[in-house]
Amino acid sequence: MASIQDVSEFGMEVVCAGENNLYWQLSDAAELVVPIGAVRDAVQAVRVPEVSDAVYTDECAYSFTTAENSSGLFTSLRSHCSFGLPHALRDAASSSASSCALYLWKRIRRVPKVKAVTPAASESDVNDAEITKLAIGVEGGFQVEEDRWEGVQELAVALLHRGDKDTVRLFPWDEWKEHLPSSVRDVIVALLARVDTSKLAPLAWQDDPPKESKYAKDLPQLDNGIKISPRPEDWKCAESGMRENLWLNLSTGYIGSGRRNFDGTGGTGAALKHFEETGSKYPLVVKLGTITAQGADVYSYAPDENDAVLDPYLAEHLAHWGIDVMQQRKTAKTTDELSIALNKDHQFGGDRICESGKELEQVTGPGLIGMQNIGNSCYMNSVMQVLHSLPEVRERFEGHFERVYALARGPTDVETQLCKLGVALQDEKFSVDLSKKSNTDDSAPIEPFPRPVIVPNLLKASVANGHPDFSSKEQQDAYEYLLHVISLLERLEHASGRKAEDTSKLFKCLCEQRVECLQSNKVRYTQASNVGISLPIPMEAGVDKVEDVPAAAAAAGAQEEQPSKKQKMESEEEPTKVVPFDACLSAWLTPSVAGGFRSPVTNEYGDVSRRVRFSSFSKYLVIQMERFFLGPDWIPKKKMAEVAVPEELDLSACLGTGLQPGEEELPEDANVAPELEQPDAALVGELFAFGMGSENACKRAVLAVHNAGMEPAMNWLMDHMGDADINDPIPSSQPAVGGASDFVANEEALMLLQAMDFSVKHATLALKNCDNDGNRAAEWLFSRMDTLDTLLAEEENSNVAAAPQESKAEERCVNGKYDMVAVISHIGKNTGSGHYVCHIKKEDGKWYFFNDESVFLSQEPPLDLGYVYLFRRRD
Repeated sequence: MASIQDVSEFGMEVVCAGENNLYWQLSDAAELVVPIGAVRDAVQAVRVPEVSDAVYTDECAYSFTTAENSSGLFTSLRSHCSFGLPHALRDAASSSASSCALYLWKRIRRVPKVKAVTPAASESDVNDAEITKLAIGVEGGFQVEEDRWEGVQELAVALLHRGDKDTVRLFPWDEWKEHLPSSVRDVIVALLARVDTSKLAPLAWQDDPPKESKYAKDLPQLDNGIKISPRPEDWKCAESGMRENLWLNLSTGYIGSGRRNFDGTGGTGAALKHFEETGSKYPLVVKLGTITAQGADVYSYAPDENDAVLDPYLAEHLAHWGIDVMQQRKTAKTTDELSIALNKDHQFGGDRICESGKELEQVTGPGLIGMQNIGNSCYMNSVMQVLHSLPEVRERFEGHFERVYALARGPTDVETQLCKLGVALQDEKFSVDLSKKSNTDDSAPIEPFPRPVIVPNLLKASVANGHPDFSSKEQQDAYEYLLHVISLLERLEHASGRKAEDTSKLFKCLCEQRVECLQSNKVRYTQASNVGISLPIPMEAGVDKVEDVPAAAAAAGAQEEQPSKKQKMESEEEPTKVVPFDACLSAWLTPSVAGGFRSPVTNEYGDVSRRVRFSSFSKYLVIQMERFFLGPDWIPKKKMAEVAVPEELDLSACLGTGLQPGEEELPEDANVAPELEQPDAALVGELFAFGMGSENACKRAVLAVHNAGMEPAMNWLMDHMGDADINDPIPSSQPAVGGASDFVANEEALMLLQAMDFSVKHATLALKNCDNDGNRAAEWLFSRMDTLDTLLAEEENSNVAAAPQESKAEERCVNGKYDMVAVISHIGKNTGSGHYVCHIKKEDGKWYFFNDESVFLSQEPPLDLGYVYLFRRRD
């Protein structure tokens, strides 16, 4: 039996190697001894994490290795970051001069869950347990794969030594915890008690139970002589004669059909029409066929409820119409059961996603690897798949991984995580074994150490760091996330001094804005760099689709993930419109007229006309279809429209012309923004409290509508959500650094930095380098106190010297011919819920469908249902 000697620091003279203590040695030298000095250095380097310290115990910082890997996961007792085995050895080499470090080693082995089988139920009955609850990841609801197995955890203290022969020695925690130095033991106990900082909530959602209706207690009931037959065969809709999905108004005795379901089934909405035609005074309805002694489905049409509700007085209310609840039997499906039936047909996870009724072929391999949904992360998965499908992005991140790793900037570094993802998406080891059954099939065997999966917890945490929306666990807008990532890429390259490698330039087109003062008819042309364009969808230009099935649900076939409320079975969809793409483009090109403009010529307020054209085309053009809007009830809604976006675009006719003969230019010394009225602070506060966007966005909306009120400001915001500068500070007269940049410092942040005794120029320089973020700018300044004057001089010199070079390098591109390469689609009613998927056209000319972890060969990509489109310029 081999032995490990010279480890007296662990409280034992000899550690025996054997099968039971999980010891192994990754070298040919079985008798290799780690020097006592190296062990002492490793012990002295450990550190107990403070409450405020971040710990990363679930995922390797430089790969997607987890504790479910056969070699386990190593969490440093010094930095509290985790590593897969190869990266752990490299980390040990950099930890001390002796290349030795201590880690908490964790490995999870999967074993099948033992399911309790009652004498009256067979094992197959348990496997095929009926779904009885509209929920995910809870008993009775839709189950996730984790319900089939449980993990057996193995823990040990790992001693890693990097030398001529790399050595890993494990000491089982249960056997050795009493013999370890107290400093080592305290760190491990603390790590085991902590939750990974980047860990999101598990995939578990359950619908909120209905609440008691406030209208139930004093519900009026008309004495009109109506009595309802107890026989279901006598029930029918008073309007259409339908005998399914019937709802009895508890106040009037009227029987009407419910509204259409999202799959096209259901009624005509007669029950709702009756509610509206009777002055909206009688809101409560009960679904016939669901009435039993235990209760029934009750719904409230009242605008302030508009949901399933409880009626504690239901038996009394039904008795008024001659219905004895004790004599009723269930003959119709409840709304929950209908939801379950519909959702079972659209299985979560995309195993059987259909396009026009076709069964899709699942594919796998480099570039065709999915990403696990970690809870409302489909928007992130879709955006990342699209970006990493582009050769320029792959080259930027996959090709620089070793350089990025050498910097060892930690698990929250954005560049590190993007590189890590790029490498994994091309790594064969993440491919799915298509010869095996789906791992959601109960008959499939449980692998103790499954294939590695891309679980992007650290990626999500790093990219969303500091962002109030993307840091949350809620569903987000994929388009806004794409803009955030591109902005992050720009800051990343500029902060590192690699402006030439700025990946964000690939997506930035130059737009020309023509502003005409309608009082003087003088014009001004300006140019702005934008990430793509947002096209309105003029519903008035569309025609009703003949086959009116909600297109997004039919095309993608995936259920909404984790909505805040149940999908109401009665909710009526607007008729699907077919809108020509040319109508959308024409609406974008049409000049808009707005008030609140103070003319520099007349010095009076009046109207101004704005028109946008392209000035220079980008390599990749992002087009967002403006599918979301605010309804009259102030609830975000989605335009159910099919827009046949062509795979080939020629936008050359949309190129700007600049100042034309006969046009007279507005005076250059007139700065429009400062001349605008000040935004009404109360109106801005109300808009901001309503959650309509950032404070700067709310200010822009209020100014744009000339302080006209809440409704016009909200409508303006919904129309301009995609504007590149929507969240930028309102322009001020603050000087730019060196006088050669168009950067405008955030006034509030500038004042705070000046209050810290920083000069205006130093503070402005910091804000420019930190994207106008005051907190980051303060850190930037304090960390560079000794070099601020030098940095300022370099910036001023670069403004003078680099400006002509940059303008020369960024020559105007007038080629407006594009080919579509990707589409991100949204399934659901608004951006706060639903599900995102993407279709990507690969180098082989085929379209592929990415639905989180599943990837399919697409047969008929729904190009008319997309939300965000990406085009590549044809050079």
